[in-house]
Amino acid sequence: PLLWLVCSRPEPHLEHVFRQAEARGLCRVEELRVDDPEAQSDIECYLWDEFNRIFKKCSSVIGIDETWPPKLSFDKIVSASSGLFVFASTVVRFTGRPGLNPDSQLKIVVAVVDGSPIPEGISNPLAFVDKLYLEIIGRTPPHVLPTTLELLVICAVCPPIPVLHLTQLLKIDSNLTREALHSLHSVIAVPYGENFTEEPLHFYHASFTDFLSDPIRSRQFSLKNLDLYRRHTAEACLRVLAHTKISCADSLEWDASGFHTTNPSNPFVSHHLFVFAATHVWDTCTKISYPVLDVVQDKVAGLDYRCLRFVSGLIPVQSFVRFLRWLSDLVHHVTWSYARLGRRLTYGEPE
Repeated sequence: PLLWLVCSRPEPHLEHVFRQAEARGLCRVEELRVDDPEAQSDIECYLWDEFNRIFKKCSSVIGIDETWPPKLSFDKIVSASSGLFVFASTVVRFTGRPGLNPDSQLKIVVAVVDGSPIPEGISNPLAFVDKLYLEIIGRTPPHVLPTTLELLVICAVCPPIPVLHLTQLLKIDSNLTREALHSLHSVIAVPYGENFTEEPLHFYHASFTDFLSDPIRSRQFSLKNLDLYRRHTAEACLRVLAHTKISCADSLEWDASGFHTTNPSNPFVSHHLFVFAATHVWDTCTKISYPVLDVVQDKVAGLDYRCLRFVSGLIPVQSFVRFLRWLSDLVHHVTWSYARLGRRLTYGEPE
C-alpha cells in the first residue's frame, strides 16, 4: 500500500478537511505541539550538534575554547527556542555565518533573547523568524486587523480566558472573532468547533509575543499602543462590574445558549466575566498612562463600589492596594470632583 504523510502548521482549511467524517476513516491525525517535552529535547540535541559543528570549524581560527558555547548562553537559547525549530535553525544560521566570530554572534542572539534592543549597525539575528511572522499576520484582512490586534494584546498581557468570555467582555460578535483569528492558527492555539467557546487562546511560542512587542520587528502589526488596549480592557471590566450579574447576562453580545458548551447559560458566562473583571481590572488600570485615562477615570469615578461586596472574595488584596495608590496619585494630576469620588470610595454612597 502507498501511504502519504502530510505535515503542516495547523492551518484552518487543513484542520477543516481532516476533521470531516469522510477523512477520519481514511487517515489518522496526530498533533505535534511545539511546547511538547519531546520537541524541546529534539531542539536541545539539534542545537548541541550544530554548535559543536561550528566549534570544530572555527575554534582553531578564532580561538574559542572547548567550553563554547557557555552553558548559560546555551540554556537560554534552548529555552527561547521552546520547541520551535525555525527559531533554533535561525539562531544557528546567524551564529555560524562565514567570516564572522561565532562567539560575538552568539552574544548578540543572547542579548536579543534577554530583551535588549538590537545594536545599530547589527543585523537582526531573528530576521528569518520575523519574516515568517510578518507573512502570517499579514494575511489578516485590513478591516478586521484592529480586532485581531486587540485579541492579541489580551493574549499577551492577561491570563488565559475562554474565547466566549473574552469576546463577551470586549463586545465582539462570534463571526468577527472567527474572521479576526482565521489566519493566525499557525501561531495561536485557536479552539476549533465545539471547543471554540470554551477554551482560551494562547500563543504557541513566546517569540511571537516578543515579536509583537518590538515595533521595529513587527512594524505595522506592533502592539506598541498597549495603553489604548489596556484602556479598552479596563473599560470593559468596569462596565461588567457596574452591572448586576443578571443584567450582565441579559446584555451579552451573543447568546451563549446557542453554542454547544458544557455550561451554556448566559448567567454562567456572566459569573465568569465578573470573576475575571474583579480579579484583573485593578492592575490593568494601574498600568495605563495618563494620556489615555480620560474615559477610564470617568468610569472609575462612576462605579458604584458597593457592588464589590458581591465579589470581595475574588479581589486580590495587593492588586487593590496598588489600585488605591494609583487612584490617589491620579486625583493629584487630574481635575476631578473630590467629593464625588471620595463619597463613593469611602461610604459607598450614590450621588
